[in-house]
Amino acid sequence: MSKKLKLSYGLIPIILLNFLYWLCNNYPKHILEFDAKHSIISIAINVIFFSIYNFFLVLIFCKNKTVYSKDIIDNNLPLYKRVEFRKIAFLFGIQLIVDTITILLNKTSVQLFPYFTDILMIVNWIVIYLVLTSREFTFLKNKKVTLVTVVIMLSVFVINAILNIVIFSDYLKLMGKYEESAPILNVALNNAKFLYEIKSLAVDSIFATLLITAHIISNHSHVKSKEYGKKSRVFIRISIFFIAFVILFFSKITIWPDRCICGSRANDSKITNYEEYGMFDEYRRYEEIYRYSKSLKGVQICYSKYDIQIQKDNIETVFLRFYNKDILHKYRAEQNQIIENEYIYKCFENNVKAYLYNSTAVCFYDNNVPKIVLLSELNDCEENLSITYVCEKLISDGNVYIFEYACEYLVKYDFEFVENYISRYSNGEFTKTELRWMEISNYNPQFVEIFAKQFVN
Repeated sequence: MSKKLKLSYGLIPIILLNFLYWLCNNYPKHILEFDAKHSIISIAINVIFFSIYNFFLVLIFCKNKTVYSKDIIDNNLPLYKRVEFRKIAFLFGIQLIVDTITILLNKTSVQLFPYFTDILMIVNWIVIYLVLTSREFTFLKNKKVTLVTVVIMLSVFVINAILNIVIFSDYLKLMGKYEESAPILNVALNNAKFLYEIKSLAVDSIFATLLITAHIISNHSHVKSKEYGKKSRVFIRISIFFIAFVILFFSKITIWPDRCICGSRANDSKITNYEEYGMFDEYRRYEEIYRYSKSLKGVQICYSKYDIQIQKDNIETVFLRFYNKDILHKYRAEQNQIIENEYIYKCFENNVKAYLYNSTAVCFYDNNVPKIVLLSELNDCEENLSITYVCEKLISDGNVYIFEYACEYLVKYDFEFVENYISRYSNGEFTKTELRWMEISNYNPQFVEIFAKQFVN
C-alpha cells in the first residue's frame, strides 16, 4: 500500500470521527457527563464512540496498519493481543483521567479554563502516541521528522492561545460591565463556547494529523500492489468512511438527539425607519445555529449573530453586531422614572433632529445632511450639537450605560456638565433612578465607579 493511501486510510476516519463528535456533542471530546439525570445514556454513547475511535488509533500507532491493511487481526496471537484490549482499555483510562481533571478545572475562571483544556488535549495526544508506539517504530528516532513535527506543534499551540484571546474577548469585556445574571452575558458566553469548540475541533484534528503523518512516513515500507492502486477501489473505500459517518450521525440524532447540532437559520431583511425627517434604511441579517437539549426539552440556540447595516442614500453607512434580537437595554430612565425602552429613541428638542438606535448609534441630521456615529466612536468625534445634546439628555435622565462612551467626549467639549457625574460615580454615589436602572438592567455599578475614576484629577 502506498504512503498516500495509508495516510488517507489512517487520517480520514480519525478526522471524520472528530467532526462527528462535534456534531453530536460538546467539544473537546469526553466520556464523562454529570450535568443531567439522563447523563448515563450519554456516557454509554460516548463509550461506544471511543471504542471505535481507540480501535483506529491502535491500528495506526500500535499495529502500523489501517482498516484496509491485510491481516489486521493475527489469528496466531492470543485473543487479547489480536484486538489489543489492553491498549484500548489504557486509552479509556487516559481519557477518564483527562475528563476528571477537566471537570475539576471547570470551577476555575473563564479566562483560564480554555487554556487548561487545550493543554490537556495536547498532552493527551502525546501520551496516546507514547503509549501505543514501541521504541522501534516511533517517529522520534527520525530527527528531521521530529523537528518539523515539534515546530509545527508549537506554532499551532501559539496560534491556538491567540485565538482563545480573540474568541473570549467580547465576553470578558461584557463580564466586567454586567452582572452574572444578565441575558446578554449568557448569549455572549454561548457564542464564545461555540467558537471555542470549533477551534478545539480544528486543533484536535491538526495534532492527530501531525502525529499520524509523522508516524506513517517514518515507519512505512512501500509495497507495490496493483490491487491497491485501482482508483475505483480507492474511491469506494474512502466513500465507505463517509457513508459510515452519515449513518452514525443520523443514528445518533434519531436515537438520542441530546446535544446534536440540529439546524441553522439565516435571514436577510430591509426595514425603513426614521421617517420624520427623511428615511434611514436598515438592512438586517441574522444567523442562528441550534443544538437539541434533552434537559431543556427542545431546540436551543448555541450560536447567534445579528448584523445590521444602517444606511442613508448611500452617503452614510455603519455596521453593527448584536448577540440577540432583543433591545440591548430594555428599560431607560426618564424624568426620574424607569420606562420601557424603544429600539429607536427620538431626541427632538432644541432644534436637534436625532435618533438613538438600540443604545448603540446616534443617527442625526447636520444641516439636513444625514450622519451616523457609533457610541463606541464618540471619543474620535469633533464637537457636534446633536451628539452633545443626546449624550447629556440621556446621562441627566439617569441612563448610566452611555456614560462609558460619552464621558471622554464631554470632558473635551462640556466638562462643566460631566464633572459632577464623574465626581459622583467615582465615589460610588448614584441616584435612586440610576440604581434602579442598573438593577433591572443587570448593570454592574462597580464598573461605572472604576471607569469614572479614570477621569478624576
